[in-house]
Amino acid sequence: MIALRSRAIVTPSGPLDGYLTIAGDRIHRVGPASDAPASAIDLGTRVLVPGFVDMHNHGGGGAWVTSGRTCDIRRALDAHLTSGTTGIVVSLMSRPFDELVDQLHAVAEVASLDEYNDRVLGVHLEGPFLSPERSGAQPKRHFAMPDVANVRRLLDVAPGLVRMVTLAPELAGAWELIDVLRSEGVVVALGHSAASAEEAVAAYRRGATVATHLWNGMAPIQSRAPGLAGASIANPNVVLELVADGVHIHETNIRMVFDAASADRVAFVTDAAAVAGLPAGEYEVHSSRIAVRDAAFDAETDELLGSTMTMAVAFRRAVREYGLDLAQAATSTSSTPARAIGVRSDRGAIEAGMLADLVVLDSSSLTVEAVVASGDVVSGTLPNH
Repeated sequence: MIALRSRAIVTPSGPLDGYLTIAGDRIHRVGPASDAPASAIDLGTRVLVPGFVDMHNHGGGGAWVTSGRTCDIRRALDAHLTSGTTGIVVSLMSRPFDELVDQLHAVAEVASLDEYNDRVLGVHLEGPFLSPERSGAQPKRHFAMPDVANVRRLLDVAPGLVRMVTLAPELAGAWELIDVLRSEGVVVALGHSAASAEEAVAAYRRGATVATHLWNGMAPIQSRAPGLAGASIANPNVVLELVADGVHIHETNIRMVFDAASADRVAFVTDAAAVAGLPAGEYEVHSSRIAVRDAAFDAETDELLGSTMTMAVAFRRAVREYGLDLAQAATSTSSTPARAIGVRSDRGAIEAGMLADLVVLDSSSLTVEAVVASGDVVSGTLPNH
C-alpha cells in the first residue's frame, strides 16, 4: 500500500492538508495530516488533484485518433497521459459510415488492451449529423441527415463503446435519433448547429444533456435570438464544454459562463488536434501541414483546426486566467466531464473507492511533476520513491 502526504490534496470539498493511501488501483483512504502513516511519501506543498478527464479529444503527440490506426490512437493517448489526462473520450469526426466503422474497430482494439482499458472512456461521434451552416473544421462533404439504421451500425461495432454523439437538433429526423441514442444509454450533445433557442430547448427536453464546445460551431447570442448558446447556458441541467485555450473563446465569454453556471456544469475540454502538446512550428501529419501557434491551424488556409493544449493547461488557465479556485478547476477538468459521460462513480475526484488516478502539480507554476494512473506512477517521479 502506498501513502501520499500533501498540504493541498484537492478533494470535492476543497484542499485538504492530509494524506491518502492507495491499495492496488484504488484510493483506499483519504484523511487529515494528523492520521498520516509514518511511511507516507511527503509531497510537501505540491498540489494533488484527480486525474484529468477529457471528454472531447481528436489527437495529440503528432497523431490523429481518427486515422483508423491503433498505433496513432495509442500515441495520442500516451502523449496526453504524460500531462495528467488519465481518461479520454476518443472523438471521431464526420466521415463516410464505412470509415467510421473501421475507426471504431481500431478504438475498440486499443480499449481492449490492459494498458489502455482504464484510459479509453469510449468514443464521441462528433458528426456526421451536423449543420453545414456551422461546420467549423468539419468536412461538410461527409455530413449526413440523421439516420437511425447507420447509427445502429456504429453502435453495434462494440456495445457500450460509443459514449456520446453530437448532432444538430434542427435537422429532420433528429428527434427520432435522440430517442434511439438515449434508449441505448448514449449521451446526446448539441453542436455544429444553426438551431434556434426554441429548437435547442426542445432537444434538451427530449434528452440531450451536453453543449459541444460552447460558443464554437453555433450562432452568437443576440438580443432576440439567443440560439443554441443562450439556451444551453440558461438550462441548469446542461453540461457546457469549453475550449479554454485563449483562442477559441474570448476570456469575457468564459467568465460570463462561470457567472451563470457553476463548475458542476462546466467541462473544460481540449478539442485537441494531432499536434497537441507539440512546440510551435509546422508539422506534417497524415499528408497535411499543420501550423502550431497558440492553437492548431491549417498551414495552407490558416483555418483553425483545434487546440494544441492539454488538460493540464486547461487546469492552469482556469486558476490563473479565469480566477477559479483549485477545487473549482478540479471539478471542471475531472468531476464534471466524468459525470457528463456517466463514469463519475469510478473517477473524477479524490475519494475513497475511486480509481487512483492522480496528478502532482508544482504549487507555484501548477505544472505537472508526476502522474499516477490506476495506482502506478506512469510519468515523472514522486519524492524519494
